[in-house]
This record gives sequence, C-alpha cells and structure tokens, in this order.
Amino acid sequence: MDSISARMRIEKVNVSKTRVIMQRGATLRELHSERDLLMTCMSLRSYLAHACMALVSACCYVGCNNFQAPANSKTQIEKLHNIALPESAHAFRTGKSQGWFAHVVATLFAINREDEAEFLSQLRVVTEFAPLETKGNPYETGWSVWPQGTPTAVPGDIGLGEAPIEWRTAVPIRMQSCLSPVGKNTLHVELWHVGSRTSLVKVCTMPRE
Repeated sequence: MDSISARMRIEKVNVSKTRVIMQRGATLRELHSERDLLMTCMSLRSYLAHACMALVSACCYVGCNNFQAPANSKTQIEKLHNIALPESAHAFRTGKSQGWFAHVVATLFAINREDEAEFLSQLRVVTEFAPLETKGNPYETGWSVWPQGTPTAVPGDIGLGEAPIEWRTAVPIRMQSCLSPVGKNTLHVELWHVGSRTSLVKVCTMPRE
C-alpha cells in the first residue's frame, strides 16, 4: 500500500508539473502573439504616415503646378490672371496662398498713369468700394484701408515682399470686385497712386464661391 501511495503522489506531482509547463507555454505563446500584433500595428502606422506624407507632397505639387508663383514677366501675369497688361507694366510681385486647395494668387505691379483707363476698361466690375484711409502700403493685405465684408479680398498669408520706400505711403483710389474674364474665378482689383505719373495695381484671382 505504501508503494502504491508513493507512486500516486509522484504521479500527482508530475501532473502538476505538466500543468505548470503547459500554462507557461500558453503564456509564452500569448506574449509572442501580443508582440507580433504590436509589431504589425507599428508597421502599419509607419506605412500610413509615409502614405500621408506622399499624399500631402502630391497635393502641394499639383497646386504649385496649377498656379505658378512667383511670376515676373508680363506674359506670365497675363496668363495667371487672364487679363491684358499695358506695355508700361513693370515691377511685378506675385504671391500665392499657402492653403493646399485654395488656389488664390495675387500680383502687384506698376503702370504709367496714362494707361490706367484702358487697363480698367477690360474689367467686368460687380462692385466697387472707396478706401477708408488716404494712405497705405499696397504690399499689405489692406484690411485697414478697404472696407471689411467685401465680396473679394487678398488673403493674409500672401506675401509680396518688401515695398520700396516710396510705395509704402501710396494713395488708395478704389477697390473692385470683378468676374474673371475666363473660368469660374473672381478677380479682386486695387488701384493705388504714387506721385503724378505712376499707378499701382494689385490683382488677386480666387475661385468663385
């Protein structure tokens, strides 16, 4: 009887050890599964991050190719805004909105005062506004110069660079919200005077709402 009892106790111990080993094996398998799942999630996150970066780059590339900026020639400006410029047009400064899909581009340039009337005659004016101030800097967005709540305006993130000293106190004449001659865009136009012979024109093309 004693030998039988001893054998049974040994078998019970072996069974207990076997159970412990099996439990440890199951735990190790679970740890391996969790580790594999974590690695998979990390790989997927990295893939998605690279895909998002590629998409952003593609959008920026397309946007930049649809609206070239800066432009520095008469022909480029005419194509950019679908308007005709007089031969006296010069000193072009162009800036583009930094919004990915807001295709808004603005250009500032100078013309001879005698060419002003002919240039303005081509515009399809919808509304016209008088300035609120007698002097201003046409290189800035003009929120303090022109009335607020107008149909068109130059976005604040468009940079046109540093204005020449004599242009920083130009005289604002009028601002016009127009229909673009081509396409479903609107054309924002500002007219400024510098001295007695030079007119400054700022035009901004933007999608029509």
